[in-house]
Amino acid sequence: TGITQAGGGNVQIDNTGALTSNTAAIVTGGGNLVLNTSGTITLTQNVTAGTGTVTLNPSAGGVNQTGGALTAANLELTGAGTFSLNQAGNHLTGNLAANISGVLTYQDNGAVAVGTAGATSGVATAGNTVDLKTGGLLTLTNDINAGTATVYVTSATGISETTGKVLAGNLGINVTGAGNIVANQANHVTGAISLKTANGTIQYQDTGAITVGAVGASGNYAGTTGIDSSGGNGTVDLLSGAGGITLNNDINAGTGTVYLTSAGAGAGISEAGAAKVTAGTLGMNVTGAGNIVTNNS
Repeated sequence: TGITQAGGGNVQIDNTGALTSNTAAIVTGGGNLVLNTSGTITLTQNVTAGTGTVTLNPSAGGVNQTGGALTAANLELTGAGTFSLNQAGNHLTGNLAANISGVLTYQDNGAVAVGTAGATSGVATAGNTVDLKTGGLLTLTNDINAGTATVYVTSATGISETTGKVLAGNLGINVTGAGNIVANQANHVTGAISLKTANGTIQYQDTGAITVGAVGASGNYAGTTGIDSSGGNGTVDLLSGAGGITLNNDINAGTGTVYLTSAGAGAGISEAGAAKVTAGTLGMNVTGAGNIVTNNS
């Protein structure tokens, strides 16, 4: 399948069964592209929509991008199956949005926002893993909701929550270059968080308990342990809700400052096992009834 719409009009394909673009690119000239199928959408060639929105909607089978690059203003993913759009040349100038029943992997060579595309806002996977890799800043203007599954974020230049949050079982964020982790909305991760930046600051807020742990390697994610801003001696600032802050692995800020604030019922700060804090300055504040137990060295 190859399509060129040079006039900038919209393109919609409704297909029974699977659909593969295997011989030529799909180009809309700036119009929107909609692919509705009842089977897997396989992309082997470039998909170019310019300032348009690409909507991929397989009712089963998901999306498998094996080659080419998808470039558009916005990308809307709906339907069911595994959605793998992991080519290094992908780039959105606007928003990524997904409402799917399945695993999501998306890679972008620049900055991207989780926002609104088409009729979809944010990223929701019905309890399946989310793996996002960006070459620029990842901005959350809408939520990422993975249920009890893990959210993996790899960014070259940082992550910023403006009005969006992360809901997940585990959360791993790895900023591989200079950039900050600003995740200060009403996040809720029921398992472990592990946050690392090569050169920047880390700010994270959770409506419940915070468990500093390890998030293993998976897909684009290299794996991280604890919280680490030591590469640039950056500040670490954690704020928990009910349940307190538990360190199962280290917080290492180098010579930077670490701020730990625990609020709500069951507040407290504790180090488990051999976990410890390495910092130039450490501040801890339990705003309710609770203990501070930091007895490791």
